[in-house]
Amino acid sequence: MGTINTQKARLRECLKSGKSITPRQALFSFGCMALSQRIGDLRREGMDIISERVEGGYHHHRYYLRGGTTDALLNG
Repeated sequence: MGTINTQKARLRECLKSGKSITPRQALFSFGCMALSQRIGDLRREGMDIISERVEGGYHHHRYYLRGGTTDALLNG
């Protein structure tokens, strides 16, 4: 299984478990440097993924499945 497919599988499992994820969390959890691309892949496969803009030192998005919780994958 290629890196992209592995990242998609791990991301899919994370989201299906009710967790949310940010680009930083994806990078440190499973080496995904292009989270928005993987989210797009999963959306095209039919997953109903919500993005929520998070303000802070820099803006980014938190992704989660519609109906899921927005609990973080990792602390921080």
